[in-house]
Amino acid sequence: MNRGEIRDLCLYWLDDLQGAYFTPTQMNVFINNAQREVQKQLIQAFEDYYLKVVQTTTVANQADYILPQDFLKLRRLEIVLS
Repeated sequence: MNRGEIRDLCLYWLDDLQGAYFTPTQMNVFINNAQREVQKQLIQAFEDYYLKVVQTTTVANQADYILPQDFLKLRRLEIVLS
């Protein structure tokens, strides 16, 4: 489906078949914004799919720890005191 077909489909859904209310420029902005929102949701849905949980034990008076070589980002940190 190309942009023109998507724009026509959106105008059909909006009951503006002649494009009298929404201009093609406005429709392009709406379509681009919708695409960005869908992309964000897909990234969030599969964000943890390829990641694995890593645990380590803390040592008293040690401030620095070596991260795994394939470390991507810190998602959540939990400190268990007992």
